[in-house]
Amino acid sequence: KKLKIPFQDKNFRNFIIFSVFWGFSVNIVSPFFNVYMIKNLGIPFSIISLFSVAAGVSAIFGLKLIGKLADIHGPKPLFLVCGIGGALIPFLWIFAVPGNYAIIWFINILSGACWAGIGLASSNIMMNLAPVKLSSVYFSMFAAITGIFSAFAPMLGGFLGVLFVNVKINFGVFTISNLQVLFALSTI
Repeated sequence: KKLKIPFQDKNFRNFIIFSVFWGFSVNIVSPFFNVYMIKNLGIPFSIISLFSVAAGVSAIFGLKLIGKLADIHGPKPLFLVCGIGGALIPFLWIFAVPGNYAIIWFINILSGACWAGIGLASSNIMMNLAPVKLSSVYFSMFAAITGIFSAFAPMLGGFLGVLFVNVKINFGVFTISNLQVLFALSTI
């Protein structure tokens, strides 16, 4: 009976619907960034690990600034700004081509900061939505629903990745193919 209570809250329903769609679109492509670096760009795993370290360091240092901004402006504007940044990350991957790895450093630094902000803002929004006595119910329902949809997203991404194996789209001097098409589409 308590599990139904969060869904009677219009603000919670709106937030969970948005989070499901947003998370689904991100999780369609996120498993394929490392695949793209290894198979398409030929980057060694040791360098890929350094990119991950850059994202982690960016998240740690960015969280201090992001936390101050959240205290001043609240979680919704922070969620909007970091969400837009996070949504653009897959699109930026279409510019990661052999010989242009500098953008991957930028992508990972931006990703670390954006995901830190999204996590902080999302948690703060949930804390604002959930009544104190029912916070565990709200958080568990949010995690369960978003988790279920997030689990199916990479499966759809894998299916689409297979469909796009031989796809090439030419934009004059710039061509995207295979996983780059999936990265671009996930940004829409």
